[in-house]
Amino acid sequence: MKLEFGGAAAEACASNIRVELPTPENRERREANRRFINGILEARGEELFEFVRSELARVGMEHALLGGVFLTGGGARLPDLCDVAERVLQCQARYGLTTGIEDWPLELNAPEWSVAAGLAMYSAKLKTQEAKKKETAGWLGRMLK
Repeated sequence: MKLEFGGAAAEACASNIRVELPTPENRERREANRRFINGILEARGEELFEFVRSELARVGMEHALLGGVFLTGGGARLPDLCDVAERVLQCQARYGLTTGIEDWPLELNAPEWSVAAGLAMYSAKLKTQEAKKKETAGWLGRMLK
């Protein structure tokens, strides 16, 4: 529902648009004002980024976002969420995309896959570092014999 009807900017939505809300089977059909839905989504987005900002301040990193933020995960695709992030965090916000991975399928180049891609890249980096440590330790061990 969020991606189909929603957005994080309530004022950008016309006030007379009504949308049908998904309901379980055997239940009455329900409708809601689209601007009302977007108002809720905008408030939750602001709340989320306020929390991020307060946590950064708590650990003394309130000025750490000079380069901006990347929004990742499926929720990042909510229309206008980057605008809310920029307004609350007072820095540039962009979608985190899965670029730079060799042979990564184009259909997975979306924010909801960027977390998985980042974790895979981090795991590969750790394995490479561990292999280098073992190689160095083995070489040094041979030299000291």
